[in-house]
Formats: sequence, C-alpha cells, structure tokens
Amino acid sequence: MAKKALFVGMLMVLFFAIPSIAETNWELQSVDENGVPNYYKVGANPTPENLVVIEGICLNNPEDMLDPAKMWQIFVQGEGDDLGGTAAWAGKFYQSDVWEDELARLNASGFREGDRVRITGYAMAVGGKANINERHSADPSMNFTVELLERGVGLPEPELVTIPEMNTFDPTRLTGGERYQCRRIRINDVHVVSGTWGKNQRVTIADKLGNTLLMKLCNVDFGPEPTGEFDVIGLGNQEPQFGPSGPIPGTGLTDGYQIWVTRPDDIIIPEPVSLTLLLIGGGFILSVRKR
Repeated sequence: MAKKALFVGMLMVLFFAIPSIAETNWELQSVDENGVPNYYKVGANPTPENLVVIEGICLNNPEDMLDPAKMWQIFVQGEGDDLGGTAAWAGKFYQSDVWEDELARLNASGFREGDRVRITGYAMAVGGKANINERHSADPSMNFTVELLERGVGLPEPELVTIPEMNTFDPTRLTGGERYQCRRIRINDVHVVSGTWGKNQRVTIADKLGNTLLMKLCNVDFGPEPTGEFDVIGLGNQEPQFGPSGPIPGTGLTDGYQIWVTRPDDIIIPEPVSLTLLLIGGGFILSVRKR
C-alpha cells in the first residue's frame, strides 16, 4: 500500500510537471457522422502528451449518482463558450483490493456539486461519448485526478429541452442529445409510463404527445411516484447497451439518450390548480386593498 501511495504521489508530480493546455469539454465530446467520438486523444496511447485536461462545474456529488460501494462518477459542465460536458468514472470491479483507497483519493479535494473543478486523465469512448476513466486498469499510472478550483460557484441554470430534442442525433451538436449530454437540463410536463419508481431505478417518461425517454433515478431517495404530470431537472446522458462483459460495441452511438436525476427536489410536481388560483386571487385582493 505504501508503494502505491508513493507511486501515485510521483504520478501527481508528473501530471503537473507536464505543460498541458486544457481541452474544452466541447472539443473532447466531438463525434463523426456515425456518432463515434473522434477527438484525437480519445483512446490514444496512455502517454503524457495524450493526457486530457478539462475544467467546469461539477454537477453532482458522486455518492448521489452511483452506489459508492461499486462505482464513482461525476459529470462536469463547461462554462461560457464551452458548451460541452464530460463524465469521469471509476469502478470497483477492476480494483477491488484497493477500492476504498481509490475512493479516498478521488474525493480527497473535498469537491461538491456546484464547485469548479479540473480533471486530468485519459479519455476513452464509451458508446457515443468520451469519458475520462482509468480504462478499466488497476495500474496507478492510469489514475485520473480531480482538483478543486473554486468552491460554491453554484449549479448552472438548466436548459429547457424537449423529449424529441433529446432523441435527435445531430453530429454538429447544434441541437439534439449530443449537445445536452453531461449538461444540466429541464424537461417539463412529463409523466411516468413504465418502470419501477425508486432509488437506483430506471423509468420511462413521456410527454403529452407520447414521445418517450429513459429517466434514471440515481442513488438518493425520491419519495413517492408522482401520479400525474411533473417537471424534471437532471443531467443529460448517453449510454450504450451493456452486456455481461460491459458496453456492447456499436450501441449508444446515435441513440441511448437519457436524463439522470441526482436530486430529489429536481422532481417538480405542480401545485394543484385550485391552490394556484387561490394564491393568485389572494395576491390580487391584497393589491386592490393597497391601492
């Protein structure tokens, strides 16, 4: 264990000794006309010149997204002109003997959702998006790092999108699911049509026209299932299909778009119409009296 800690320390020195220019999330998430990630560092040999450096706002606490007994993941959204977002992921299955140490290392900076962070590591295509990960290797040289740059910046305002937009593939990313993956989005007036409501479950939601989208309820308690329409704020995502050996090649390239919800208060149930009208009427009466 001491040898690994020493090696990781030396690796950190190497990371910051290399003069690297940060990529934008937008650059990293570029795809070709078939939805295949095509940024030159994605899947490239794990050499110092191919390290990826991205910055942005952390959109979730890792323990709110996935069960930390098995996996760790955060989404980072670019700022300003950087319209992309990137996921960083690590799992227990390829490093079970050091997983607790790995969690401690990844969380060492104390970042939380709404903080500005920098991630340095290697990128690999997972379906149609580029993740920063350890390429399923326990070799410490494959570790990525998470730096806290500024605390409490705040979560970005969600972008209002529709289910048809999320289900559209556009390689230019002017619209569609490619544009919104790993970004904070809002979809209004939806209802549940199938699936099991609850922590770490997946349900299918639909709009009034019957367009459907997969919604993942992440690793928090969401309370009872809404009985009617609701609005949802979550994180746009794209996932391949998974088999016993992991992601199935060729899936999730131009489809597989989803919304992941990591906060119970991001399931927004409208007030009953009668209560809304009562509040509006009360406000009108008070306004008349003041006049």
